[in-house]
Amino acid sequence: MSPNEWNVTPFTECPNCRCFLSLRVEKCPDCHELIDEGYAFYSALHVTVISQACSFANSIKYVDLIAFLALGTSIYIYVLSEPWLFLLVPLMSAVPLFFIILWFSRFGRFKFAEGDFQKAKREMRASLFLWLGILVVQLIALATLWS
Repeated sequence: MSPNEWNVTPFTECPNCRCFLSLRVEKCPDCHELIDEGYAFYSALHVTVISQACSFANSIKYVDLIAFLALGTSIYIYVLSEPWLFLLVPLMSAVPLFFIILWFSRFGRFKFAEGDFQKAKREMRASLFLWLGILVVQLIALATLWS
């Protein structure tokens, strides 16, 4: 799924009761708070970015489930002692790392306090360390095969 295909519907959040509202609403139907057009646009942008960040992070997090498969495959190919075949092994870690780095370049600079966003950021940091660790092990194994 490409970032352009993320299905996120923009909506605004009432500044008083935090109810989610349609983007064009001028008054909250629950608490009757007036919704300024500028605030509505900012709120919709804020909610959309958080939704996209969390959605993308959840997709990446599923890839972490195959980390041990990638490590096991690396060990198996290492035992075969085929340096040419083992040259492909770091690609198993490079692909998830590319998407994690893409996540950080796209969303990492935001300073949102929302719990979901903070959780997604922690999970992306954990995924980064997981795949970097596997890549380091793979590169060390590759260096020992070539020596």
